[in-house]
Amino acid sequence: QDFIARNGDRSYSFSFFIKTKQYFDNLNYRVSLLLDNYSREQQKKISNALHLNNKLFFVLGVLLILALFVIYYFIRWPKHKQRMHTADKLLQQVDKKLKLPGLRLAECQTILEMKKLVGGHPQQEKLLKIINTYQEYRYSNKDLEAQLRILVAQISK
Repeated sequence: QDFIARNGDRSYSFSFFIKTKQYFDNLNYRVSLLLDNYSREQQKKISNALHLNNKLFFVLGVLLILALFVIYYFIRWPKHKQRMHTADKLLQQVDKKLKLPGLRLAECQTILEMKKLVGGHPQQEKLLKIINTYQEYRYSNKDLEAQLRILVAQISK
């Protein structure tokens, strides 16, 4: 924390490391507190009230903790997924329609690479039009989704 105070939070990963360390330090403190205040008699009272033996009581406790971690994981997971832009989905549709060896259009390619790939293809004009519309829709504020969908629908297999 002194490092952050002196240099500012320059790195997200370092900041994440500090937050994670603080979280585990807090967790360690709470577990130590729980173990220091551990009462076997209280545990027996609870397990007897629930009509469980000690072994089953322990197993259910572990399963409950695991279930809470799984629930937390599935609640948080969709927030970390990166959503694909509609233009990229439409480009994937074009790629699926073509299914040609050596011709693979993907959002990780530059526009120039895509244009070189479609050179000499029987549907070159349509593909170039799709790539140009893709570029405008993907990288500008223009809403060209409908136009791009029409162009993708015109590509024959």
